[in-house]
Amino acid sequence: METKSVIGGEFDIDESCWGNRSNPSCLQVKSHYTYSSGRAALYHILKSCQSVFSADIVYLPDYLCSTIIDSVEQAGIAYDFYSINNLNIGYSDLQNIQGGVILLIDYQGVVDNEQLVKELKMKRPDLIIVKDLVQAPFHLNETSLADYQFTSFRKSFPVPDGSWVITKHPMIQPEAPSRFSEYKLAASLLKRNRSLGYYNDKVYLELYERGEEMIDKDIVDYDMSDYSRAYLELLDWNRIAEIRKRNAAQIIEGVASLGINTLVPISKDVVPLFVPIWLENRDKVRKAMFAHNIFLPVHWPIEKCGNRLRSGALYAKHELSIIVDHRYDDQDMIRILNILEKYYK
Repeated sequence: METKSVIGGEFDIDESCWGNRSNPSCLQVKSHYTYSSGRAALYHILKSCQSVFSADIVYLPDYLCSTIIDSVEQAGIAYDFYSINNLNIGYSDLQNIQGGVILLIDYQGVVDNEQLVKELKMKRPDLIIVKDLVQAPFHLNETSLADYQFTSFRKSFPVPDGSWVITKHPMIQPEAPSRFSEYKLAASLLKRNRSLGYYNDKVYLELYERGEEMIDKDIVDYDMSDYSRAYLELLDWNRIAEIRKRNAAQIIEGVASLGINTLVPISKDVVPLFVPIWLENRDKVRKAMFAHNIFLPVHWPIEKCGNRLRSGALYAKHELSIIVDHRYDDQDMIRILNILEKYYK
């Protein structure tokens, strides 16, 4: 029986996504700070909030990645959670929040909180607004009213590291390049050539793991690598966006025909990182996908967060992130949908 190609996992180094240098407005930002990772970016944003605004608390949504809490705790600022009823956060969800910093997440690239930012700026000028665009790099926008925006490029593109912060407020700019990016880059190069058969998957997976361990231990004082800067300039962002949109449209139509809901309605104009769906038997479906070489992530496991994340706990049991990135085509989307149809009931 023929072994199907793998869907999912870390990005390889991939020149197929190089090309047209006519890139979107999110890359035309004139002034930004650069960091090794989204975690480092958030840490420095919070230190800036403390210095510029004397901020002493940050409000976080109760559906988030636990590494956000790591950055907050390392920054030494108090935090509390606000509850969300769905991924499209409304002003009514935030009325009980006192003054301080508020973090808004543009979930999976399918949610855009800019309209909420405008409303908050009008009604709550006491709030310092941070937009988390780690899952939505195409939402970077110099005209946003948010006080700070940040993203992490390695979540969406084949680069080993890199994060931008857009803000008018002063921040510390590290100069030393990250070390973890060297391990991630070496792993990507090995993964790309694994079909030659000179080594097994364990070799590059160990390098990936070493890189991740270094991120966990030391996230703060490093800049984005020169490799990632150069690579981002070579990417054809517009082509990548169009492939994501096309794949997402196919998945959205397919899951709707099966009676499966996405976590939120998804506009055809957004550029999804994933298409998040809700499944009652999520773990059964995910296991079946694994057996067919399809590795779909969940957002997010909450083991490190205890019982503090009411919404996060619910989504962690039922959310499945369908991969739609530029590495895959319509036949790959059909593979995913066929397995979903077989196992989702």
